Amino acid sequence: MNSDVPALTETTRRAIRLLSQELGVVETVRFLNQFSGGLGDYTEDREALFGSLTLEEIVADIRKARRPNKGAAPDRGHKAVRARPGRSRRGRGG
Repeated sequence: MNSDVPALTETTRRAIRLLSQELGVVETVRFLNQFSGGLGDYTEDREALFGSLTLEEIVADIRKARRPNKGAAPDRGHKAVRARPGRSRRGRGG
């Protein structure tokens, strides 16, 4: 390897420093986050959150949760959308 070329970690450190100086920390983080593929298994998480609920049932649950008097909405006969106990919505545990 050519000794004139800095290690990738050094290049990354310098690039982040320059971005932070030019854009600020928040904008630098937003910029870098666009390259993240995310974590977890979307299909598994979707099944854990929504199971066999239809789109209409999910929308009804959202509308019910947004009402000021949540108890006033008629029961539509389905469970509210909830994550499994002990799991975060992003699939990282917790």
